[in-house]
Amino acid sequence: MIKKYHDKTDSLYVVIRDIPAVDTVEYMEDVMVDLGDDGMAVGYDIQFSSDHKDIIDMIERGEMKYYPKQTMSQVQFGVR
Repeated sequence: MIKKYHDKTDSLYVVIRDIPAVDTVEYMEDVMVDLGDDGMAVGYDIQFSSDHKDIIDMIERGEMKYYPKQTMSQVQFGVR
């Protein structure tokens, strides 16, 4: 996992898999997910990251995973 922080914009990009992104979707407010050609997350772009420490912690612990067509409530309750 690689993290790239931009202090001027308080944005954090977290690389999950080092492959090219082919699409980007809004995961939740202030969080975009870059997707690989398999539809799975390759990275998370977190705006106002200082306000989203809980999301960053979930990503670091491997608890935040993106599955196609998944809603945030499904993520919180571990539903695929």
